[in-house]
Amino acid sequence: MCSPMAFRLALATFLLLSVFSRLGAQTLDTPSSGAHFTDVADSLGPYFTARAYHTTTKYLLETMGSGVATFEYDNDGLLDVLLLNGAPLNASIPHGAIPQKRTPADWNRLYHQKKDGTFEDVTEKSGLQGVGYGMGVAVGDYDKDGFEDVYVTAYGGNRLYHNTGKGTFVDVTQRSGTGGETQVGQGWSTSAAWVDLDNDGKLDLVVLRYVKWDFDDTWCGEHREGYRAYCHPNIFPAIRPLVYRNNGDGTFTECADKFGLFAPGKGLGIAVADFNLDGRIDLAIASDSMPQFLYRNKCGYAYRLDRSSHAQLGRAPRGPGGSVRARQPLARCEERLTDTVKLYDPHRSSARVWCALRSSSGCPQILRVSTCRKPGT
Repeated sequence: MCSPMAFRLALATFLLLSVFSRLGAQTLDTPSSGAHFTDVADSLGPYFTARAYHTTTKYLLETMGSGVATFEYDNDGLLDVLLLNGAPLNASIPHGAIPQKRTPADWNRLYHQKKDGTFEDVTEKSGLQGVGYGMGVAVGDYDKDGFEDVYVTAYGGNRLYHNTGKGTFVDVTQRSGTGGETQVGQGWSTSAAWVDLDNDGKLDLVVLRYVKWDFDDTWCGEHREGYRAYCHPNIFPAIRPLVYRNNGDGTFTECADKFGLFAPGKGLGIAVADFNLDGRIDLAIASDSMPQFLYRNKCGYAYRLDRSSHAQLGRAPRGPGGSVRARQPLARCEERLTDTVKLYDPHRSSARVWCALRSSSGCPQILRVSTCRKPGT
């Protein structure tokens, strides 16, 4: 079980976000006025216990916690809470097995915030009980219907849930093609983020993976009874992220190599922002026990690993990934000519232009770089 303190910290963070969302344009008190926080978990909820299973085999999976997302699933102006959960483990899980939730105690949980500030459990009604060993969650309206959709990562397979707008979610993973890698040892996904990578106005999806790992009986520590230890992630190979381009019809195409987001890492967290203030969205990826990655957006859809920043970011301590909300690009200027897309620097009248062809796979193919003027300038 997780400690009550860990959950209270998560709840305190949620309540702080909720307060700010309600204040809107109101003026906040200055720090000199003093701020006071009261633990109201017992009276308001949500009442949630994360299931953490520990075995004598000491699987690496046991060391990870699960994610949380706060969002308005019903557009009522009040933040709701989705908390992820694990699944049962035992000391002799066979190679290639995927943990499964067996009882309601293992379910992910969705809590709806009522007008009086209390929370009600709407998990079963919503259809977000989940499957597998939950890891991370990303929220975004990928089909632009006005309702936030939910992507849940897990060990052994991810799930995309479409928000119907009626208080329920439908699992569209198979149709959308976003279930993740099915090959044994490559299906441990962690954090994810919705972001428009190619400036086409549709949210794409970046999914981090941790390491190449499976329930093999890998022994770490002294080879005597009672001295077995959890393995360090350094002994497991790194693995590249999955990048799904939104095709605009409810389906996605995996395009990590085409976007340039192919460096193997041990991903736990992802941040989305315009780090160099050039009007294009960049990506920062936090990896475990290895240098971190900063991907700079070069032309609206092609990303390059920033080696100088990569070196300066260095190593970070271990920690679980979190949830990231969707971000749209800050600016774009493009001209579509039949099957060719010309992407221009939004801040210059004369600039280098990346010309791309949309291939039959749906991934952008870079053809050439040239210098020309924007239309109308």
